[in-house]
Amino acid sequence: MPAGRPPAPAPVAGGAPRPLPLGRRPPPLADPPRRRAGLEGSSAELREVRDKLTAMGLTKQEVLQVVNTCPQTGVEAYVCISEPEERGFEMEAVEEIVALVQATQGKS
Repeated sequence: MPAGRPPAPAPVAGGAPRPLPLGRRPPPLADPPRRRAGLEGSSAELREVRDKLTAMGLTKQEVLQVVNTCPQTGVEAYVCISEPEERGFEMEAVEEIVALVQATQGKS
């Protein structure tokens, strides 16, 4: 063996995997089912949700964030609201937002 060269690795039991024929791709990996983000429903239903959230005092951006993220807990909804303490949002109002989202999801 020449000096300075490492020894060759031992062969793997069963041999090396066979290469795929040219032009063939391996089968795709199965993706886990994903939860679809956002509320779904008719335009009228989504307008109704938007109007209710706006009436609660949420801004357009906050309404969009609530509709897109579909918060399932009060904490998730709370982080969608900008400066909630200064604007007087109590946890009861935040829980109403969660209940509205859950009721709307139940219709779809």
